[in-house]
Amino acid sequence: SPVESVLFYAITALHNLLLHQEGAKMAVRIADGLQRMVPLLKKSNPKFLAITTDCLQLLSYGNQESKLIILANGGPEGLVYIMRNYNYEKLLWTTSRVLKVLSVCPSNKPAIVEAGGMQALGQHLTGSSQRLIQNCLWTLRNLSDAATKQ
Repeated sequence: SPVESVLFYAITALHNLLLHQEGAKMAVRIADGLQRMVPLLKKSNPKFLAITTDCLQLLSYGNQESKLIILANGGPEGLVYIMRNYNYEKLLWTTSRVLKVLSVCPSNKPAIVEAGGMQALGQHLTGSSQRLIQNCLWTLRNLSDAATKQ
């Protein structure tokens, strides 16, 4: 649809700004970009989702407030759903990168575990993508203490 097409170009432009434009991350955070981005995880286009999850990773890495905003907007559930239900390697890799960042946050840890994150990550340990396996292992390690408290 035309709306989906505009959304795809918008998220692509935003992604390029986050990668290359000084101050873009702060501007997106101030404009409540994360609150608007997390619900996009419910879309079904794998290429769109790969760009969206990479934006989430760029915004949350090293920023605790962003991690909490992702949590408050249902990010862990959406990310775990992607890990469970898609097989596009680039999407799984970008999603695993967001989960890796969130997995060091004490508030996000239990949410990821409760959403079935351990199983969702575990199902990718036998694949052929080394970068995906590595991220899944790092994330599982980070989550392991929260999982034993369940």
